[in-house]
Amino acid sequence: MINNNYLNGLAKLMTGVSYNIPSYLAFGSTTGTLTATDLVTSGEFDRNALDSTEQIDYVAKFIGRRLSTEAGDERINVIGLHNSGVPGSSGNLQANMLVSSLLHTSDFDVEVEFWVKHERI
Repeated sequence: MINNNYLNGLAKLMTGVSYNIPSYLAFGSTTGTLTATDLVTSGEFDRNALDSTEQIDYVAKFIGRRLSTEAGDERINVIGLHNSGVPGSSGNLQANMLVSSLLHTSDFDVEVEFWVKHERI
């Protein structure tokens, strides 16, 4: 779900107003209905800086991960893309997605990619 913050940020950038680019992933344990007005990643228990960003034509890609060394058998149900590195902070959610109850153990890393396509409709 693309958040209203993301759209407002794009409008600011297009008119020369500064805006913090999304650069963090937040991992949360609460599931529910996502809306464009959400302010936080529900049940957030970890936030990591993105590994990379990429732009191809009209697509912005935001790529990050949560390492196996960080895992402690947490259940990941939602992942948010944020433009602030402050864990649990509110109002900086740019996009989020539900995950089907992923149990993150020390056996594997979790890599996440948010692809946002900007197009005319």
